[in-house]
Amino acid sequence: MMLTHESGWALACCRRGSCIAISLLLVTLSLDVQLLKAEPKEPRQADRQQSFLRLTTVDSRPRSLDTAIVSYVPEKPTQKKLQVDLIAAVHVGQRSYYEELNELMRGYDAVLYEMVAERDVRPGPNERSSGSPLSWLQGGMTSILELDFQLDRIDYQRKNFVHADFSPREMAQHMKQRGETILGMVLDLMGQSLATQKEQVFESDDVALLKALFAPDRAIRLRRILARQLVESDGKIVLGGRNGSTLIDDRNDRALDVLSREIANEKNRIGIFYGAAHMHDFDKKLRKDFSLRRSQQNWLEAWALMEKSE
Repeated sequence: MMLTHESGWALACCRRGSCIAISLLLVTLSLDVQLLKAEPKEPRQADRQQSFLRLTTVDSRPRSLDTAIVSYVPEKPTQKKLQVDLIAAVHVGQRSYYEELNELMRGYDAVLYEMVAERDVRPGPNERSSGSPLSWLQGGMTSILELDFQLDRIDYQRKNFVHADFSPREMAQHMKQRGETILGMVLDLMGQSLATQKEQVFESDDVALLKALFAPDRAIRLRRILARQLVESDGKIVLGGRNGSTLIDDRNDRALDVLSREIANEKNRIGIFYGAAHMHDFDKKLRKDFSLRRSQQNWLEAWALMEKSE
């Protein structure tokens, strides 16, 4: 989730007490991710097609963590050539990733972007508050993984960028209406994790993390650990039960309200630039509420997971 320093907060869940360090690293990615899966499974073909994150390999070695750009078009032929792209993001990535995104997003009539902030806030490079805990964590993440932070590299000043998220006050109001609190969400996630602890074995993650922290190639090793866990979860989050949550469902609904407005304003090619955790809900609602279908899927490399010499 993209946040300004005024509303900076993040969610984490520990799969078990000994994985706190890994969870803290995942918090600073701001991906709204819940890690509940145990042993890696070979995904079904249908699951691959629905994924918004993937891990590529070379000779069984991790090569890259990639994010999807999925295009949707009307189910039935219409005179209007509408195309809506879900542009899945990770909020910490290599500089070339954000350069590609900047170039790609030039071609849209409108790019609906995620940021819990006032509507007139358009951050420039390096405008994060250095004094906030979230900023401190994000700075540490970019340093330890040798990656860049999204707010420092994406050009939010472009005329085709359209705010499609809550203000901090609106976010607080929706959480109050649902009876949600930050602490409650964290405890909910931790409770779900603890409930599955007996069926899961994660010792390899603990050992790999300790080895990675003291290795000369620390950044690459940590990226590999985090990338595997992110892909296993595919950015999915479980909050709020059947009625959903403010964090995902309500914010997505706000973005889709903005989408409806932009379509009414005769924008034909529209991108929705949100974190990967939001994409499965967007996918469902674009199909059901907008009568759109998937037409194509492309990938961008967000993290390189191999040394240049490999």
